[in-house]
Amino acid sequence: MTFNESVDIDESAARTATVAGTTMANPGARGAMFLIAVTAVSGTSPTLTARVQYSVDGAVFSDLDATNAITSSITATGNYTIKVSPGASNTAAFVSNLRLPRTYRLLYTIGGTTPSFTFSSKAAYLP
Repeated sequence: MTFNESVDIDESAARTATVAGTTMANPGARGAMFLIAVTAVSGTSPTLTARVQYSVDGAVFSDLDATNAITSSITATGNYTIKVSPGASNTAAFVSNLRLPRTYRLLYTIGGTTPSFTFSSKAAYLP
């Protein structure tokens, strides 16, 4: 497994409310770099945050790291990342030094007045 090995998580679509992403199974990677590609934004004061969550049973999810495994508030188009990797230096709203759990997903929190975000997400696994 190399850093270049990536998987699609959530397909590009317009989303207007908070939504949980696809539940994923980690193939044995220590960590991952997540890319959220935002291609359209509309509404009044729209905001989006993406956070990494984990589950021990595949049904109940919790935040992996509520401070670091989350994007800052997204308000415009662009590419946004989250890195989860043991040994990395914690950085608020970007990097968590935790190991990528076996079962994970991204949770997308959307706010504002009539917000709409079109985005997709991918994970590049770290060996």
